[in-house]
Amino acid sequence: MRSKLSLTLLFALVLPSLAFAQDDPGQVFVDEGSGDQDPNYIEDDNTGYEDDQYVDDGAQQGEYVEEPVYADPNDPNAQQQQQPERLGRQLSLALDVPIFLTNTSLVRPGVGAHLRFGYEFGMVVPQVKIGISTNFLSDEASRRIPITDGATNLNAIWASVGIRLQILNRTRFVPVIDAGLRLQFWNYPSSAYTSEYLFEPGVTVGAGLAIEVTARFGLEVGLDMVVAFPVSDAFADYDNDGTQFFLMPHLGGTIYF
Repeated sequence: MRSKLSLTLLFALVLPSLAFAQDDPGQVFVDEGSGDQDPNYIEDDNTGYEDDQYVDDGAQQGEYVEEPVYADPNDPNAQQQQQPERLGRQLSLALDVPIFLTNTSLVRPGVGAHLRFGYEFGMVVPQVKIGISTNFLSDEASRRIPITDGATNLNAIWASVGIRLQILNRTRFVPVIDAGLRLQFWNYPSSAYTSEYLFEPGVTVGAGLAIEVTARFGLEVGLDMVVAFPVSDAFADYDNDGTQFFLMPHLGGTIYF
């Protein structure tokens, strides 16, 4: 009888312990943040985006990121800022071919050269030119016209003061327009090696194209129209002894400094 009571008591103590062990989930550990979580990870905040979202490495969450600013290619102010600063002074050397439009049967085309110095203020370039030239006279001119005294050449020393308008653009090709006052001195070297310079004022206009090969060197081709007014006997006894017209195409180079 005593053994039965002992077994009953032992069974009564064991059953509750087994039931309690089944209901107990064991120890529960709460992760308070070990630092292993990706700092760029953004949790879902019920906004409709994916859970796995990351911010850019260059910005922290909530930080304002400035958008890059691009220059408008059609903005003239932006174009001016992008263009390098131009050198102001210009020095040119060119070869000329003076061609008379008056007295063509007496004065033939010739050769010449000139120097040009200019200082640019944007599109406007005040400039000075100094040059020399020689036109060849026909046999008829050297025999028929007393003033030539048997000379076969018509020489000239000239200088001009004027303005150049250069049409600057985003290319290396710059159209130019010139205008100025011209001081011309004509000379007929005689067979006795004596000569006299005869002065005639004039005006000149021209157009051309400057090719800026580099920031410091360029090429230039152009055509000038010269009008010389008769204030001396430089063309006395010529078929046209009045106002003289001639063209002067030229080709040369320019140094920018």
